[in-house]
Amino acid sequence: MKTLNKHFKNKVNVPNGRYVLRKRADGDKVKTLNKHFKNKANVPYGRCVLRTNDQRDKEIVDQLITRLRQQGVYCDFIKQDELIRDHAIEKNTSHKIRVKLLERVKT
Repeated sequence: MKTLNKHFKNKVNVPNGRYVLRKRADGDKVKTLNKHFKNKANVPYGRCVLRTNDQRDKEIVDQLITRLRQQGVYCDFIKQDELIRDHAIEKNTSHKIRVKLLERVKT
């Protein structure tokens, strides 16, 4: 049988001379590493990106709102729908659509 050195602590030697990985119950270590390397939301950056999103050429309002909703996930807004509506009204390139959206807003 081959002996294990300190670099192969998670391996077990087998009579045929091959090493086999031990099954480890280290689920906690994996969870801790996943938690550590998980992307953390940067709320101020997300809000900055959202505020700078303008309507692109040949982009319809629905596409703009979809992009704003996707970005709004990273912004941690309490009233996300109202802010996205206001931003869509402000950054919309069509005056007619802007007027229609403003007429739709209930006071």
